[in-house]
Amino acid sequence: MSNQPSRTQPDFLDRARSFAVAGMLAAAAAGAIGAILDWVTITRLPNVIPKSQLPNADPISGIETGDGWMVIIFAVTLLNAALLLWVRRSSLWGWLGFLSSVAIGAIAVADYRAISDQGSPFVQDLEVIGEFDHGLGLLLVLAAGLLGIIFSLIGVAASPRTD
Repeated sequence: MSNQPSRTQPDFLDRARSFAVAGMLAAAAAGAIGAILDWVTITRLPNVIPKSQLPNADPISGIETGDGWMVIIFAVTLLNAALLLWVRRSSLWGWLGFLSSVAIGAIAVADYRAISDQGSPFVQDLEVIGEFDHGLGLLLVLAAGLLGIIFSLIGVAASPRTD
């Protein structure tokens, strides 16, 4: 017999938790990246643009809308929850990731709907000229919220509840 400690094989729940952590990390990265990408893209500009309106002819990122900063805060919270879920193996961190993902998704859905309504106060505050549509960044944030919810719940299901 050898004096080496025996290596235990990770069970199904350990593998599922690792899978959930990887998904939560990917969702956090997608949320943070999406927050800095374009949320509003200009599809068609008017023929004549006054010089004073030229800055309003550019695409608008999530950071410029202000909601991108909130998405980054929740993405960092999701990232920390994923790391703590991996280290601590407690469902508490899965629930924190779930709540962060719900917040990311709620921001994305609210802004998506506001951009769809060309007369909304959100769009009017942006002072966009011309025709516009949703940008890739907003769609990435929406996907991050959805994937974060799914993977966080997998993490909760694969982790013991601790009081």
